[in-house]
Amino acid sequence: MGIEVFLRAAQFVNPRRERFRGQDVLVFDFEPNPDFKPHKMVEKVVHELAGVIWIDEKAHDVARLEAYFLGDFKIAGGLLANLQKGTSFTFEQAFMNDEVWLPTYQEAHVGVRFLW
Repeated sequence: MGIEVFLRAAQFVNPRRERFRGQDVLVFDFEPNPDFKPHKMVEKVVHELAGVIWIDEKAHDVARLEAYFLGDFKIAGGLLANLQKGTSFTFEQAFMNDEVWLPTYQEAHVGVRFLW
């Protein structure tokens, strides 16, 4: 998934500045963009998310993302699986050796029901 999908599918509110791991970051809450009409599966997934994103102010890259599903998300119309409301994940990355951004932390809390 490219960041462009995320930027189109979500609206960003409540901007603020914070310090995160010693860096200045811009922090935004996000929620589904009511004007965005998802067509592809990845667009539909992103459009069901809300949460908070921390952007490194100097590098303009994501330092942390916390997201959760606002409602149940059905895969294949619920015939294959159903991700339950509240399913959440956290992702962090850091700029290493002044060279590259690498993942440093990932966490997921998944409520899912598989249909057989």
